[in-house]
This record gives sequence, C-alpha cells and structure tokens, in this order.
Amino acid sequence: MNTALWSTWLFLFTTSGYVFIALFGLLSKRKIKFEVKYIPKFLGIGFIGIIIYDLWTNFGFWLSYSQLGFYPQTIFGLMTVFVGGLPFMLWHILSFSIILTIILIPIIHFKSLSKISYDIILKPNEKIYILSATLILITASIITAII
Repeated sequence: MNTALWSTWLFLFTTSGYVFIALFGLLSKRKIKFEVKYIPKFLGIGFIGIIIYDLWTNFGFWLSYSQLGFYPQTIFGLMTVFVGGLPFMLWHILSFSIILTIILIPIIHFKSLSKISYDIILKPNEKIYILSATLILITASIITAII
C-alpha cells in the first residue's frame, strides 16, 4: 500500500479541520465582542471547536491508518482511536484556556480602559497574502506526500 497516499488523506483531514475552525471563528466573531461579559462565550465556542476538530482529525487518523492495517476497519477500531485521542483533546483544551487567559483577558482589559480603541480588521490585500501562503503550504505538503 502507498503510505504517502494515506498520509496525504490525514493531512487533508487536518487541514480541513483548520479551515472549519477558521470559519467557525469567523461566524462567531459577528456575535461576540471583546468585552468581559463575552468571556464565557469565547470559552464555549473554543471548547466546541476543539472537540469538533479533534473528533474530525481522529476520524481521519483512523480512516488513514486503518487502510494501512494499524487499526481494524470497524467501529471498535474507531473507538480505539477516539479513546487514544482523549489526552490530546484535553491538552488542546488546557492550552486553549492558557492562551485565552494570556492574550484575550489583557486585550479586553485594555479595551475597557480605552487604551485600544479599534478592532483589528484585515485589508483585502492582506487576506490575499494569507490565503496565498496557506495554499502554497497545502500544495507543498501534498506534493511532498505524493513524491
């Protein structure tokens, strides 16, 4: 079997998980402002995003590696991967909570003191640069996995 092909599938699951998180954040951005009363919503949206991302990528891991014979192609093989992924999910939740505390709370605090008076908005050309860099990295990853 071609290991690189299944590694590429796993990469696509991971990348699509990132895209989902970005879209989820974009949609929730319209409903949440940088204010203290919205901190629980930030936490909730972050936790939901982490759980969905980890379930999706664990499914991709099982799909990829069951094709290579590492896990049975049954519901029990899938459950084995999900249980094995729990420590990583807990680590993602813990690291998200730490980053939220380190970054978001000071931003909210300074904004409440009127030290920060604007929201960060990307210009159209900046969005193109970010999208171009992302597409180049995705393409390079797929090409190296196939070669």
